[in-house]
Amino acid sequence: MPEDFIEGSELSVKRNPLLAQLMYYVKDIESFGTGLKRITDACDAAGVKVEFKMLKLGFSVIFYRPDISITDSNNGGRVGVNVGNSVGNSVGNNVGDCIILNDTQKRIISIMKKNPTASASAIASEIGIAPRNVERNIKKLRDDGVIVRDGATYGGRWIVNHDA
Repeated sequence: MPEDFIEGSELSVKRNPLLAQLMYYVKDIESFGTGLKRITDACDAAGVKVEFKMLKLGFSVIFYRPDISITDSNNGGRVGVNVGNSVGNSVGNNVGDCIILNDTQKRIISIMKKNPTASASAIASEIGIAPRNVERNIKKLRDDGVIVRDGATYGGRWIVNHDA
């Protein structure tokens, strides 16, 4: 179990010692087997929930981003997205900063809420702007954690992470 490595009761075993040695020499890894403990400690310090899921050939590490909610930023009536609590810049994209949504982004979110399977070109057509402008705004919304794509490019759906 991953918890055994974190507590120190289990030792790390290198599956490919030659590759591990090479990565150690180029300073991509340390060779003490303390990665899981350091991940857990950093997440605890930042207030981020971390979970380890057992798989057939190992495990995966799942990070839970702090809640995202809409706030009125009291600056000219603009509405922004407040990303979690202030936990420092080491987790996520500037967690704790207020993300200000422009009118185009608000319209994109509104369309995605009504039609989660809408494509960028369909959104562009409905708003009346170029598809490239919609794609640029979608990228910004994704990078800021406001929206998430569930599934493939074709056949997937948009999930809006707040109450816009």
